[in-house]
Amino acid sequence: MGVLHHTGNAYQGFHNILNLLAPEGKIVIGLYNTYGRIPLNVRQFLAKTVFKKNEKIKKWFIQMQIEDLSDKEKLRGWWNDQYLHPHETTHTAGEVIRWFKKNNIKYIQSFPSLELFDQSDPEISGIWNPEKYKSHPHLFARFVRQLQWFYQTHHEGGYWLTFGKKGAKTNP
Repeated sequence: MGVLHHTGNAYQGFHNILNLLAPEGKIVIGLYNTYGRIPLNVRQFLAKTVFKKNEKIKKWFIQMQIEDLSDKEKLRGWWNDQYLHPHETTHTAGEVIRWFKKNNIKYIQSFPSLELFDQSDPEISGIWNPEKYKSHPHLFARFVRQLQWFYQTHHEGGYWLTFGKKGAKTNP
C-alpha cells in the first residue's frame, strides 16, 4: 500500500504483485486519487513557487495534514513525501477497476467508499465481509464520490484504498 504510485509504472507493479497472489487471495492497493490529490497539488505549487522560503506557510501546510508537530523527523519525512517526492502518479477509481477486471480480480469495495451515500466504517462493517461484496460502482457514482474525495481525502493527500479478491484458478 502506498508504493505503486511512486513506481515508474503503477499498473505493471500491480500486475507483478498478482503473480504472488494465490487463487482467491485478497488484495488491497492504496494509491493517490487524481481528484483527491488536487488540493495538495495546489499546495505543492504554492510551496515551490510563491512561498518557497516561507517557514510559516510550510508549517501551516504540514498542520493541514498532521496535527502533532512534536516529532520533527516525522514532519521532515511527511514534507519530503508530500511536497518534494520526485515521482508520483495519480489514478482514478475507474482506472483501478479496469485493472481489476483485466486481471480477474473481483472488486470488493474502496475506502472511502465509491457507493453513493455509503458512510459505513470499514472497521465496523468489515472490509472482507462477503455479504458486502459489491458490483463495480457505476460511472456516475464513481465520479460523484471522487469529487467528494477532493474534500474528504485532502488530509491524506488524496490517498484511497481498493480491495479485491483474485478469481479461482481454472483448469486448462
